[in-house]
Amino acid sequence: TPWIYKKYADEVFTAGLIQQAMLTDDGRTRKDPSKQYGTGGKMQGKKYMLFLVEVLKPYIDKTFRTKSERIFTGIGGSSLGGLISLYAGLKYSTIFGRLLIFSPSLWVVSGAKMEITPFNDTAPTRIYMYAGGQEGANMVPNARRVKRQLESHEFSNKKVEINLSIDPKGQHTEARWGQEFTKAIEWLF
Repeated sequence: TPWIYKKYADEVFTAGLIQQAMLTDDGRTRKDPSKQYGTGGKMQGKKYMLFLVEVLKPYIDKTFRTKSERIFTGIGGSSLGGLISLYAGLKYSTIFGRLLIFSPSLWVVSGAKMEITPFNDTAPTRIYMYAGGQEGANMVPNARRVKRQLESHEFSNKKVEINLSIDPKGQHTEARWGQEFTKAIEWLF
């Protein structure tokens, strides 16, 4: 997500909150994100997730000196990017151990069940989720519902830690997500 890189990532690294980390962008544009990240019909979300786990991550791990274990690997996004990141993190929990989920567009899948791969690893999956009270009537209740569902899921076995940050005055904006970014990264890593 372009909004994150220059300003907020620089702040995190300059402050020394995380060391020796790499942030990458998938190169997606803002053109029709519902098609890019959606998972049904002619949507490209499943192809996107496969690209991340079968092409991008292996390329990064092969090309750069990385710690490739899931506890050092995260995925994140906002709005529809937050939704697909949540979905990918749950579906590929053997790859992603850290999820940064800002204002996920849960209304898109209000009745859908997400595929969750068992959380087998000894290290817990950490999920930082943000929701704003001014993002529509259902944003905060949906975020709380997802948190409850994940915590009570038969596979979680207490191996999922979720930090749900709610701002009653928070809006669905890049500026607000930017304010949350440092807290999220600090907690996740």
